[in-house]
Amino acid sequence: MPGTPGIPSYRAQILIPNAHLGRQSRWYNLRQDRLRAPTGHEFTYTLIDHPGAVWIVAVTADGQVVLIRQYRYTVDDWCLSTL
Repeated sequence: MPGTPGIPSYRAQILIPNAHLGRQSRWYNLRQDRLRAPTGHEFTYTLIDHPGAVWIVAVTADGQVVLIRQYRYTVDDWCLSTL
């Protein structure tokens, strides 16, 4: 999450959005963007555009929900996600 202490900021610069549109169907579209990381490294990021999804959430024996914090390029932010 932006400004969260102890979590580095990681924002890749978009060089070519929609550089390649792969498979397209009524269920999902496969897309590739060209990016440049803060280190200068350039790479292709492949992602799936889809209308929705379902997640299974891990819950410990004492009722705690298990999540991970990770950077998500597609929303350009840090997110809490299921495992």
